[in-house]
Amino acid sequence: MMQDLIAKGTTWFEEQRKLHMAVNVEYRALGSLIPSVVPATIGGSRFEAADTAGQIIRYETRDYFIGVSDWPDAPVRGDRITETDASGVKRVYEVALPAGAGNPWQWGDRSQRVRRIHTTFVGVTA
Repeated sequence: MMQDLIAKGTTWFEEQRKLHMAVNVEYRALGSLIPSVVPATIGGSRFEAADTAGQIIRYETRDYFIGVSDWPDAPVRGDRITETDASGVKRVYEVALPAGAGNPWQWGDRSQRVRRIHTTFVGVTA
């Protein structure tokens, strides 16, 4: 009975995840020339800090929640994720290690079907 409930919950979560993906992004593995388009949900933050000289440095990070069924390979530092907005501007992010973690990704759910991939902003292309 418990296995049936877990299976039903997992199926429901997978359906909900696919229905609520926020964007399609291009995922390019390190060393690959051709990106793959995958659905992702975005979480992110921007913050400022002062360096030793007193200069303000702005940081932008994003966490992408990507299903293992959509991108089965484990992310590595240096992989790039590109978002394209409605005007065609592309924002490029690179997979980075989350603070205090030994891996470039963490599981975003208990079923280990969604990866939370932490990235840092690289640049903008037209």
